[in-house]
Amino acid sequence: MSKIIEGPVRKVNLERLTNCCYAFVLVLLVKNIPIPTLQEYYEANETAYSYLVSIADRSVSEIFVYISAFLILAYFWVVMYHMFHQMKVVDRGFIFRHFITLAMLVFIPVTSLLTDIYTHDPSIVGFMHVNVLFFGIFLMIEWRYASGKGGLLLDRISSEVKLRSTLIILGVPFAAAIALILSWYDVPYTRAIYFIAIPVFALIYYFQNTRNKNEEGLNS
Repeated sequence: MSKIIEGPVRKVNLERLTNCCYAFVLVLLVKNIPIPTLQEYYEANETAYSYLVSIADRSVSEIFVYISAFLILAYFWVVMYHMFHQMKVVDRGFIFRHFITLAMLVFIPVTSLLTDIYTHDPSIVGFMHVNVLFFGIFLMIEWRYASGKGGLLLDRISSEVKLRSTLIILGVPFAAAIALILSWYDVPYTRAIYFIAIPVFALIYYFQNTRNKNEEGLNS
């Protein structure tokens, strides 16, 4: 197996860039949540309690969008760093594929907001699910490239660990495909599927990670 020597862009640089992109995306998510102002409070001519209740009532959908999008981003962030944790170096091919994946990431807050504005339009609602689906697909392309090309992964990563990681990465894109089909048939609140799928796959990831550590302990 030939040894791959990293160029000027190392794995740690790619991790830092990924963190910056995630920070930017989270800022975009927070900006979608309406923040009450003193001027609105005085113009409403209501008591503080009734004003807060009305704000909360108007913000339910935005908060729901924020939580669902945050869960998706958090899950993919953990999965992405799980992938980085199993790698020792990156090459130009992996960096190129990672840039494409990050480009898909930035659109998640935009498509999430569109689903809130055009709730009853299945074609618009489907944009978010397509975004999540393609983000997961490109992440899978990254992982297949890293696991298929010799020299990128750590030597201790077995074929069984590679398979379990593949299943973890495919979990949320599979849920997005189901949500896309449901939204096409005008099923409301298809984003709620992520509230079910992500905790389930997060538990699978937890037990898989625990199993990997136990295997590493036995092999050491």
